[in-house]
Amino acid sequence: MKENSEDVMRAKYLAFVGKVSASLSHEIKNTLAIIGETSGLIGDLLEYSPPPSDWETFPRFKELLSSIAAQVNRSVTIVTRLNRFAHSMDDPLVSLELNELLQDINNLAQRFANLKEVRLETRLSNGRLTIQTDPFRLQQVVFGFIDRGLQAAPKDSSVTVTSGQTDSLAQIVITDEGPPQAESINRQVSAPQAMFEETEEKNGVALSVLGLIAAQLGGSIEAEDLKPRGNRITIRVPLESQ
Repeated sequence: MKENSEDVMRAKYLAFVGKVSASLSHEIKNTLAIIGETSGLIGDLLEYSPPPSDWETFPRFKELLSSIAAQVNRSVTIVTRLNRFAHSMDDPLVSLELNELLQDINNLAQRFANLKEVRLETRLSNGRLTIQTDPFRLQQVVFGFIDRGLQAAPKDSSVTVTSGQTDSLAQIVITDEGPPQAESINRQVSAPQAMFEETEEKNGVALSVLGLIAAQLGGSIEAEDLKPRGNRITIRVPLESQ
């Protein structure tokens, strides 16, 4: 699809956001590393230097250091996810392994699932699925439909992401246990002009945007109703040419 000036400006904007986010996440990881090393050193000193016999708070002190270390490790994991997400804006066309991308998206969406009290699960194919695409925009599409599923799914239900392939296409399948909405979803994703129109359908504009992005990536989106409840969203994107 031929790029216009708006596409180029948007790409430059995303590249800038990605570059700054990546730089900040690197800095945060450095400060966390220093905190982790310092608390670890204090722990080592306490371990090898027995405290006075009357220091009743010694066990509590060690518990607090352990808690600091755990939170540093958790923060490093979160910042690493931010860094990977930021770098997805570096290049609009790269070769990547789809299952790794889906695992990254699952990690990004996990907090939203926890807030909704819905299980977010992945069932990824055993083989490698190499695709050539814009990683940021594909993440936007997949995350958008995971979020739609989480919003529709009732409490204590699940949203599942699976991967596979058929012929020359990779498949990303997102299932939820919400009310069947396939007809509405298919209508929205196949009508990109809805982005510029008023719509009474909830998420209509958002899904139209995702449908347009998928088409620009050479892919497609198809929704099916599940019985007695639920939806199956299949996103297809081309595998990398051999």
